[in-house]
Amino acid sequence: MLFVEPVFLFVFLPLVLLAERLTRNTGQMTRSTLLVASGAIFYGAWSWKYLCLLFLAILCNFGISKLINSDVVKGNILQAKVLLAVAVIGNLSLLALFKYLDFFLSSVGVESSLNLILPLAISFYTFQQVAYVVDVYRQEVKPPAIMTYFSFVLFFPQLIAGPIVNYKDVKRDLSRFQQSRSKNRYDLALPYLIIGLGKKLLIADPLGGFLAQQQLVMSIGESTPLLSILTILAYGLQLYFDFSAYGDLALALGFALGIRLPINFDAPYKSRNIAEFWRRWHITLGRFLRDYLYIPLGGSRGTLNRTLLNLMIVMLLGGLWHGAAWGYVLWGALHGGALVLHQSLIQFRSYLGQTNGTIASKPDWVVQINNGFSILLTASFVLLAWVPFYTESISDALMLWSSAFSYSGEMIENASTLYERYGIEVGMLLVNITIGLALVFFTPTSHEIVNYCVRRWQKLEGGTIHNVLVHPLMLFVYTPVIMIVGKSLLVGPVAAFLYFQF
Repeated sequence: MLFVEPVFLFVFLPLVLLAERLTRNTGQMTRSTLLVASGAIFYGAWSWKYLCLLFLAILCNFGISKLINSDVVKGNILQAKVLLAVAVIGNLSLLALFKYLDFFLSSVGVESSLNLILPLAISFYTFQQVAYVVDVYRQEVKPPAIMTYFSFVLFFPQLIAGPIVNYKDVKRDLSRFQQSRSKNRYDLALPYLIIGLGKKLLIADPLGGFLAQQQLVMSIGESTPLLSILTILAYGLQLYFDFSAYGDLALALGFALGIRLPINFDAPYKSRNIAEFWRRWHITLGRFLRDYLYIPLGGSRGTLNRTLLNLMIVMLLGGLWHGAAWGYVLWGALHGGALVLHQSLIQFRSYLGQTNGTIASKPDWVVQINNGFSILLTASFVLLAWVPFYTESISDALMLWSSAFSYSGEMIENASTLYERYGIEVGMLLVNITIGLALVFFTPTSHEIVNYCVRRWQKLEGGTIHNVLVHPLMLFVYTPVIMIVGKSLLVGPVAAFLYFQF
C-alpha cells in the first residue's frame, strides 16, 4: 500500500484511526498491539514472506539489547562489546545478503543464480535497529517492553522510507499516550497531509511521467542538450518533492496517531554550502551517518587529513546505502569530495584569520548577494550530482552530463525537436519545473506553513480545527482539494515513492 492510494486513504487509514480512537484509554498493551498489527498488515500487503524476516530481525535485536542491558553483562565490557558486534554484523550481513551480494559478484565477473528480491525497507529498518542496539550499549536508552519495541520498528508511517527514527526520539510517545496532545494533533496532521499529497500528486508524479519517457530516449541515444538539462532539473525536483512528500505524510500520520516523528527535510536546496545541505536533506540519515559512523571513525578530532578521510568514507558508504550500483558510489564520492573541499576551505580561511564574521560585517546587500550566489552554486552542484543517482550507471551519467554541456548554438532547434517529440507535454513540463523551482526557492517550508495554519486556526471558531472544518467557508478549500486529488487518483496507477527502492 502507498500513502496516496485510495485503499490506504479511504479504507486502511480510517480503520486504523477508528481503532486507535476506540482503544485510546484501554492501556499501553492494547495501544502497542494496535500499532504492531497495523504495521504488520501494512508491510504484509507487500510480502508476508519478508514480514517474517522483519519479525525475526526485530526479535534478534531486541534479545541482544536485553542481554546487553542485563546485570550480568553490564559489568563486563568485553561481553557487551561482543554482543554489540554480533548485532551490528548480523544486521549488516542481512542487508549485504539481499542488497549487495549480486552487485559484488557481478563486479568481479561472477554470475549469481540466487536472484534475491530486495525486501521492502530493509535499508531503513536495518539502520534503525543498529542505532537502537548501539544506544542501548551506550546506556542512552533502556530496552522497553517487547511489544513497545515491535511497535517502534513496525510503526507504519516511518517503516518503508523513513525517517530513520531513534528510539529515544519516540519512546515517550510509545510508552504512554499523551492525552493532552490529542486535542491538537489533527490540527498538525491535516495540513501536513494536504501538503504531502499535493507535492506527490501534483508535482513529483507529473515530473516522473516525463522522466520515464526520457529514459527511453536516452536508451536509444537521441537526447539533446536542452532535453538533458530539463531532465536534470526535472529529476532533482521530482526526487525532492517525492521524498519530502513522503516525509510530510509520515509526519501527518504520526501526529494523527499521537507520535511525533523527526523532521527529515528543511529546505535543502536553499543551503549555502554542501555541509549545510546535509544538515537539511534527509536529516535523519545524516544524523545516523554522523553519530554511528563519522564520530566513531574519529570525526574531526584528529588531523585534517584524517578528518577529510573520514568524510570521504562516510559519504561513499552513504552512497552505497542507497543502492547496489556504481552510480550511487559515484554520487557518494561527489558529495564526499565536495565536503572535503568545503572542510579544506574552512581550514584555509582559518589559517588566513578569516571567519564568518568577515562577511557578516559587510553591508546587507553584499551579504544577500553572497548568500544568493552560494545558494545557486550549491543547488547547481547538488542537481548535477543527482545524475549518477538517477542513471545508476556511470556510463549513462557521463552520457547525460556530456549531452547537457554539449551546447553548440542550436538551442532553438533543440526546442523545436523537443516540441515535435512531446507536443503539449513539453509545455506542461516547463510549467511543472517553473512551479517546482518557485516553490523550492521562494516559499516557506511545509513546517512553517503548518505552524502558521495552526496559529490561525487557534484564533478561529473556539480555537480548534474541529470547529473550523465545519465552517461553510471551508467549502472553498474542500472543493478544489477533492477535485484535484480525485482527478490525480483516478487518472491511473499512482507511482511508488522513489525511496521505496532503497
